[in-house]
Amino acid sequence: MDHILSGARHCISDDANVLLIAPYTKKEILEALSGMGPMKASGNDGFPIIFFQRCWEIIDDAKMVANRFQKVLKDCIDEAQSAFMPERLISDNVLLAYEILHSFHQKMVWKKGFMALKLDMSKAYDQ
Repeated sequence: MDHILSGARHCISDDANVLLIAPYTKKEILEALSGMGPMKASGNDGFPIIFFQRCWEIIDDAKMVANRFQKVLKDCIDEAQSAFMPERLISDNVLLAYEILHSFHQKMVWKKGFMALKLDMSKAYDQ
């Protein structure tokens, strides 16, 4: 197991680890609940937030873990990953790809051995 883990990048600092393993506070729980609109869908599960607000004692641990990880995810997830990250737009990567291809045409960099690949990712995600 140590051999496998030795290849993993360490992205959680000791301070961040202390934050992640600390017991939940009443304030964290109340902040998580109050920040949700009761009739909004929470995500792919389709449950409205009011379900979570009324059944909080059953599901609070999972939500608190997710909220804690949000505080340190930016340190673990590469800047190129723009989807599903707060304050990052998936359209940023579309613009980046456009700019790269545009620069290929402007500078004729393919003559220097560069290339671009267009991959069909539609089968990688649920439709």
